[in-house]
Parts: sequence; C-alpha cells; structure tokens
Amino acid sequence: MSSADQGSELTAFPLGVVGQLGFYVYRLVDPRTGNTFYVGKGKGNRVFEHAHGKVSANEFGDEQLEPKLGVIRDIRFAGLTPMHLIPDLL
Repeated sequence: MSSADQGSELTAFPLGVVGQLGFYVYRLVDPRTGNTFYVGKGKGNRVFEHAHGKVSANEFGDEQLEPKLGVIRDIRFAGLTPMHLIPDLL
C-alpha cells in the first residue's frame, strides 16, 4: 500500500482491515528523493500516524524520533506527504 498518489491521501486503513492485519513492517519514503528515511513495525494505523508525524517523543526517545520528524516536517513544508509502503501488502 502506498500514498504515492498525492491527490488521494489515505489516512487510515478501511474498517475491518486493522483487525485482520496484525503487525506489519513499513517504510517511510521521501517523495522528493525516493529514499527510505524510516523503517518501523506497526499495528493498527501506526504507519499513518508516523507518516503524518503524530508520535510522542516518549515512545522512542528524542535521539531516534527527532531526525524522522525533521524529515517529515521538511517534506510537509515542500507541500508533499511522505510515502508509506508496506512491502508484505504489495
């Protein structure tokens, strides 16, 4: 699943998908460069929360969280959205 289509940004999985999905691995990709800047393990709508920068510094510690949020901020300031990919679902 990808948010590469910037015109129709998906912000959550459809109802019923979360219960069936379980844990998954996802990548956040900078649409300006195509480079992966974060790989995470998610459950529920975690991938969307991270892609939109909705995470707490208490979750990982400032040293891991801040670089990711900085990239997300830069992408947003450029008028774009980080792409989020879940390889197992492709």
